[in-house]
Amino acid sequence: MKKHLSWLLPLLGIFLLLFYVRSEAPRTIACGADIMQTPHDVIVTAFDEERDAVLSRVQVESVCSVGETTYHIATYEGETFIMYMSGVGPEEAARTTRQTLDTFTVELLVFSGIAGAVDQGFSVGDTVVVETWYDNSGGEPVAIAETYIAAAAEHDVLFVDGGVSVDYFVTDTSGLPDEASVVDMETYVVASIAHEQNVPFIAFRSVSDFADGGESSEGFALAASESADVALAFIAGN
Repeated sequence: MKKHLSWLLPLLGIFLLLFYVRSEAPRTIACGADIMQTPHDVIVTAFDEERDAVLSRVQVESVCSVGETTYHIATYEGETFIMYMSGVGPEEAARTTRQTLDTFTVELLVFSGIAGAVDQGFSVGDTVVVETWYDNSGGEPVAIAETYIAAAAEHDVLFVDGGVSVDYFVTDTSGLPDEASVVDMETYVVASIAHEQNVPFIAFRSVSDFADGGESSEGFALAASESADVALAFIAGN
């Protein structure tokens, strides 16, 4: 009988392990006053792949929600921070960012994500820090504080004078301003709202592809991973 049941033991062990891991996963609750009122650095990503690259490197302590937005409270190298997804595009990014800055006590807002390169001198995976963000619709440019530009120089990044956020997928760079070295859809509006509310902001955008209509899932994964590494290192060092 023992011989016939011996094959069940490994399966039982796997079942118990899965049950333990599932039971330990933090459940989502409404964000409480203790989280809202405690000053935190915040990392924002636009979509799932960017978010998952960050979450795979940290210890998630709890998960809470405000409205339809989920917030992960996590630690990395002893530093506790909050993370949320802005959603894709400027309208959704504006909504979630205003909610976040109105709800939480934010000391520093850091964007971690991918970008399309306009400058052909970049390589996929390069992490770029833009010194001034522009809106392709004509909004006032937003400059990143020199203090954070200087702090970013301690990490493996490339600096460019200008980046542009648009509300469409770029397949032709002819309509972009001359200042554009990289392009995305969310950074300008997030930077602008942070500037309005006197919240320090910096973005780490890693090149996933070139703004010529081509795209690659491999490039997306590499860029999301590279930007997550730099954003977390920056949070831990500041």
